[in-house]
Amino acid sequence: MSLALLVAAQLTCAAPSLMAQAPTTSPTAVDALNPVAPPDNTPRNQAFFLALNRAKNLARAAAEQANGGLNRYVAESKMYGSGSGTDYTYSNGFFTFQFVGGVPGWQPQGLPPTVESKISVSFDGKTVRIDYNGPIRSGTPTAQPTCTCPPTPESSLQK
Repeated sequence: MSLALLVAAQLTCAAPSLMAQAPTTSPTAVDALNPVAPPDNTPRNQAFFLALNRAKNLARAAAEQANGGLNRYVAESKMYGSGSGTDYTYSNGFFTFQFVGGVPGWQPQGLPPTVESKISVSFDGKTVRIDYNGPIRSGTPTAQPTCTCPPTPESSLQK
């Protein structure tokens, strides 16, 4: 069964408490797949967050492919994990992600990022558009290096 049918079924067969939050007009599959805003936990917005996570993964994969694969490029850590932890804009049916990346291990090693990507993905995931992929432009917020390494014996003695 397609996502559209599942979401439409959830909207029409939801618990009474969820139906109280639902729009007064009969929802359609198109309504379910093109939510106006994401801020609550109704089935309509669950579909939004599923689409957001898929779009984030597609954007990251597009950047990985455009930059030579995982042996040469890794996106910043916010592009992994749930979609809701990602910076994005949603406009006219597209999620747009702007993020940086670099050589594998750049963040844990404290190296600066070398590539900026701005990628837009349609709500249904069928269209992935690379708006920018190149050197980091001035004014672009860049990820801070993260060190997940255990502390050295010297640094633990200084506390």
